[in-house]
Amino acid sequence: GGVVGVISSAFTLDAQNPAARREMAATADLLGAVRLPTGAHRRAAGTDALTDVLIFRRRLPGEEPLDLSWVESSTVELGGEEARMNAYFLNHPERVLGQPTVGNDMYGAATLTVRAEDLSATGEQLRAQLVDVTGQALAQGRGMAERTGEQQLEAAALIPASEQEQVGHITAREDGAFTQVTVEGVHAPLPVPTTQQAELRALLGLRDAARAVLTMEATNVEDTPVLDAMREQLRTSYLSYYDRYGPINRFTERRTGKYDEAGADIMARITPRPVATIRRDPFGPLVMGLEYFDEGTGAATPAGLLSERQVQPRRPVLGVDTPDEALAVTLDTLGTVDMANVARLLGTDEAGARESLGELVYEVPGEAGVYETRAEYLSGDVREKLDTALAASAADEKFQSNVAALESVLPAPLGADEIEARIGAVWVSPSIHEQFLRH
Repeated sequence: GGVVGVISSAFTLDAQNPAARREMAATADLLGAVRLPTGAHRRAAGTDALTDVLIFRRRLPGEEPLDLSWVESSTVELGGEEARMNAYFLNHPERVLGQPTVGNDMYGAATLTVRAEDLSATGEQLRAQLVDVTGQALAQGRGMAERTGEQQLEAAALIPASEQEQVGHITAREDGAFTQVTVEGVHAPLPVPTTQQAELRALLGLRDAARAVLTMEATNVEDTPVLDAMREQLRTSYLSYYDRYGPINRFTERRTGKYDEAGADIMARITPRPVATIRRDPFGPLVMGLEYFDEGTGAATPAGLLSERQVQPRRPVLGVDTPDEALAVTLDTLGTVDMANVARLLGTDEAGARESLGELVYEVPGEAGVYETRAEYLSGDVREKLDTALAASAADEKFQSNVAALESVLPAPLGADEIEARIGAVWVSPSIHEQFLRH
């Protein structure tokens, strides 16, 4: 709910790489922005850097984001020159305190500038625009009702049915019975003695609570009050189980009547029936791992999951600077060349993404929109691929690059002296074999 105003370089909003903006948008809304004219800081700081005043508000937990169009920037033409400008200023030109033009920076490169006739009026213009920004933000009056902690706990504990129904999954039914998923994918009755049902239900509760905590940790970068409540609930359930039944990994020993080479008794380890049953569940090892168990003393202490974060979520890459990076990230996350994802990472459209990738990828002839990396396309049966590319290039010139690339990696044909025919070779027909044998 906090609001912050910052003065930042115009590249914060205009840069083609949207990674920084996407990271900001993950937690805060842009209430408004005002672009100051070039030279606004000349007297105070001796610089003509183009800057923006940005007003952000951090969202409350569970609150839906406002308009996210400001995350994107696009190329605009100004006086016959091209420059990049954020979508916010294209939608709100009144927030630019001057006339946008394309000038040159200190290194001579073309860059966006904002010309103003009277820099002394910038203060009053900025104040008026900020009052307007604040008024619009208040006028929206969005409802900011948070989901209750109970609702968030319930949502976080939801597990896809496909995971719940893995082979061996044990379910405690409301009527007191138990079922277990068979290899055929059906819930078969699981016989459990009446005296053991309460403990098995407690173990299943620990299983579900532990899975919910791990799922919540994996989907949240920071610890939230909801996650803390879930972890505390898991810890309380474990301590309650421990007080009533003892350690989860407890066992007893009995003599087997056999002896080792030294003449000592060979003992058999006996595990309580409910614990042995939960071990047959796909997530049984998770339940067993909720405590540190000392087999020598039989004592147990709560594992780390019950007190602190164990999973560090993988932070998604929101944007990159080069086509090589965009391709690498896309292959890493999706396993295939996805032009839409490459475009998203580069902050451009799919046509621009394809152009920027150049010969890093090749479109597969006959499969519209399907691309392969250079390494993949220029390997394998390149002669067959060349024949396909030649046929495709006759109808569409864009496949000429495929032809040229394949021809460059085409291996030299084998000479007659390099080919040795052996009896049984699959490429020699039976009739040739017959002629040879008769001869």
